[in-house]
Amino acid sequence: MRILVTGAAGYIGSVLTGDLLAEGHEVMALDNFSRGKASLLPCCRHSSFRFFQGDVRDAPLMAALVKDADAIVALAALVSPQSCVDKEEKAYAINVGSIKLLNNLRSPSQPLLFMSTNIGYGTKVRKETYTEEDPLQPNSIYGLTKVAAENVIMGKEGFVIYRPASAFGISPGMQDHLLLNYYVSKAVAEGNLDVYDAAYKRNFIHVRDVSGSIIFTLGHYAEMKNNIYNLGISDTETTKLAVAEKIKRHLGHLYIHCHDQATDPDGRNYLISNAKIERQGFRCGYTIDDGIRELIGYYRMKKMIQ
Repeated sequence: MRILVTGAAGYIGSVLTGDLLAEGHEVMALDNFSRGKASLLPCCRHSSFRFFQGDVRDAPLMAALVKDADAIVALAALVSPQSCVDKEEKAYAINVGSIKLLNNLRSPSQPLLFMSTNIGYGTKVRKETYTEEDPLQPNSIYGLTKVAAENVIMGKEGFVIYRPASAFGISPGMQDHLLLNYYVSKAVAEGNLDVYDAAYKRNFIHVRDVSGSIIFTLGHYAEMKNNIYNLGISDTETTKLAVAEKIKRHLGHLYIHCHDQATDPDGRNYLISNAKIERQGFRCGYTIDDGIRELIGYYRMKKMIQ
């Protein structure tokens, strides 16, 4: 297939682009390259790889790219609650406006695979585990924009929406601020770790499993289309403190300080059920321990060469 990937140089996009090329697909990679082009350099060896520098809000550019695409993977966004603080207008323009443009340009026969977030379940009504049927109650600009984008996409046939857990792991487009990545980076660099909201529960997913879910969907699209899927590691009830303790076991030494002097602005303290996508046949292959091992190696190497 010829696949348009927006945000292709980012944390998920740079892994996905390489995986799609390895599967034999042709990839049109679009990014504004605000963080540089290095994450996609290994893809240039593939004759089926083309990259485009541009903005997902550029209507003529998007029209030209969508016209040539068999499928679209929409990853371009302001991708965290923190990135949207004091940037409400920009967040809506990118996270919602660009999706409206994409959705208007594509035909129902061009699958649109959209990476949303599980932050949308919110905290107004407390549940321990959320399914795709539960109402969305976002309490951050980021969550609001992702839910608005979901509603846009569901107005036309031919989509799959994912609500992923907190991502982790090594990527060519590395993001150090993600919770597990951040914990390991601090633990390696300083030998101690401050943990707030220590008892709060989180689901996690390796960035390569996020990519794997998209590739799986392309191969099972007829059975999966026009649906929403939670996406994360199952059989793992993990608190933030439990994650820190896992890191300590891998390092052999780590001082963990739990405190209540800060809190997550989105207040996440719940799990998501992945049963729906697992019934389709997809299950995550990487564990949190796999991620911690590779991240320790990555941050130790990074520390040596700085």
